[in-house]
Amino acid sequence: MKNIEDILRETGGDGRFQLIFITFVTLPRLPMMWIMLEMSYANYVPEWCCLPDNQTSQSEESLAQSYCYHQNSNISMFSKSCTRNNSTCDQKFFTTGTDTIVNEWDLVCDKKWIVPMATSIQMAGVLVGAFLGGQLADWIGRKKTLFVSIFVCGVFNTVGGFSVSWEMFLSMRFFIGVAIGGFLVVPMPYMMEFLSPSIRAFPTLIPASQFGAALMALTAWKIPDWRWLHWIGGAIAIPTAIGYFFVPESLRWLTVQGRIEEAEDVVKHIAKLNKKPVPKDCVDILKGIADRESQSASKRYTYIHLYKDWNLLKTSVILQFLWCVLSMGSYGMSFSAASLGFNLYLNIFIMNMVVIPFNLSLTCLVNKKLPPPPLSSVFIPA
Repeated sequence: MKNIEDILRETGGDGRFQLIFITFVTLPRLPMMWIMLEMSYANYVPEWCCLPDNQTSQSEESLAQSYCYHQNSNISMFSKSCTRNNSTCDQKFFTTGTDTIVNEWDLVCDKKWIVPMATSIQMAGVLVGAFLGGQLADWIGRKKTLFVSIFVCGVFNTVGGFSVSWEMFLSMRFFIGVAIGGFLVVPMPYMMEFLSPSIRAFPTLIPASQFGAALMALTAWKIPDWRWLHWIGGAIAIPTAIGYFFVPESLRWLTVQGRIEEAEDVVKHIAKLNKKPVPKDCVDILKGIADRESQSASKRYTYIHLYKDWNLLKTSVILQFLWCVLSMGSYGMSFSAASLGFNLYLNIFIMNMVVIPFNLSLTCLVNKKLPPPPLSSVFIPA
């Protein structure tokens, strides 16, 4: 019995259509990772001084008498800098030329908890968005979920750059996180549904996310202003949503939903771009898949279905644990890049660029279909 893979094989599973499709779906990863890692710069704590009570501006004398501490100083010493002569430090002067949310709203001393909270709120939004995005991709389609998430993220990121208070900023970062989470879960399964097995590993080697993070670091180095990083990130993200008008909805999703005519149009579009004939039994294959789905006990699937079968349960839990650990390590290092010493911008740049050669090597391993042990062993050094 033929299936959608057979249709893709006959219309070309690695042709011009796939190249255009991969480009429009992969390109948004660049601005989305830029936006995700904006917090690695925005939460940076610049060098600052507690000025004496009789000083209202920076001067050589006041700097000599004040306590200047850097984020990398000992934690207990950093806390002591919040007081002077047993009284609360009311006047602070940030000594470096970086504009972050810390010196924007004086987020040190009794407000220093807000800085890590901002990142946590964003990642909480990512978690919510990932749950919603996965479910929405099944309910309203991969295409709408993907490109709406991109557009919404760009809009909220732009608005976030106009934040007038730290409360507004944290709210914007939550919704930005939701949009990022909705985006992250869609591209890979969306692309897999249009690619032949021989090239399914190819999209994983495209370092769009790494280039996005590295570009953000370079831009922050030249324009050390958190507001401009937000505006530039939004200006890059919103145009990439134009892919909505150039890529089709998932052929598999349309078929399962019983939208046969639309699915047939997608097949014709693929065949036209790949210069292949449309399979004569295309409609019959699509109708057969739709009929089998309509006879299923449950037409709509939820996350609960991942845990109803023992094999699915085991696989899901293992993969979720691995992704959790890897994400904690990766994002943990990225968001605390300033704590690694040396140079904040260079730290972010190197951490992302060093991943590229590993992506290339791992893709080669996947394409060679090596047994599980060699592939799973890469998690040990990680």
